[in-house]
Amino acid sequence: MAAYAEEIAKAGTVLWNGPMGVFEDARFNAGTAGVARAVADSEGFTVVGGGDSVAAVDELGLTPDVDRILRAVATAHRMTGTPITVHTHPGTKRGLDVARVLIDE
Repeated sequence: MAAYAEEIAKAGTVLWNGPMGVFEDARFNAGTAGVARAVADSEGFTVVGGGDSVAAVDELGLTPDVDRILRAVATAHRMTGTPITVHTHPGTKRGLDVARVLIDE
């Protein structure tokens, strides 16, 4: 984890798409949690994309402004036409918030 955190800390821009394993299972979420914390602590411009990554960051409470992430996903969709798959953490029930942001964007 230290090597990932070191590289992320040096980066001017961080684009993260995809968790580092099965983050939903506490036995396997250390990698995702470590990358998420490194991205959150980064002084560079960061974008977290992909439904599972967004759900992991949200679950860890590291991104109080998840709208920023969703807006970046919506912008990428507009630019590329790639379908958006959204996963929300069942504990936060943010599905309506996600839909609202994506519609607005």
